[in-house]
Amino acid sequence: MSTHRVYGNKVPHGALPGRQRGEPDGAGEYRAIPCGEYSEYELAIMHRERWRLSWVEDNVIFDRVVAPLDLETCRGAEYLIAVDEAGSRLRIRLDRIRRHRPAGPAE
Repeated sequence: MSTHRVYGNKVPHGALPGRQRGEPDGAGEYRAIPCGEYSEYELAIMHRERWRLSWVEDNVIFDRVVAPLDLETCRGAEYLIAVDEAGSRLRIRLDRIRRHRPAGPAE
């Protein structure tokens, strides 16, 4: 079972506390992703792979090749920290990613 740290404590993946009542979150309630997908992101980080991701943020669809750097949890939501080809640092909420795959050499 995959685990990750939440405020210094290890918890099983998917067993994260929800958003507190009244806490603002313009993107809506976080929905945990399957453990297998989370593991794919962990492996991409460990192997320093480049991935093509498509995600939705504020009603805008993004499609970019990124280098995943880390995973983090904040206020019950999980995020992929990555850098795109222009060098911009990205923080992408995992449940907003619609497609992900390893990037080919020409991408």
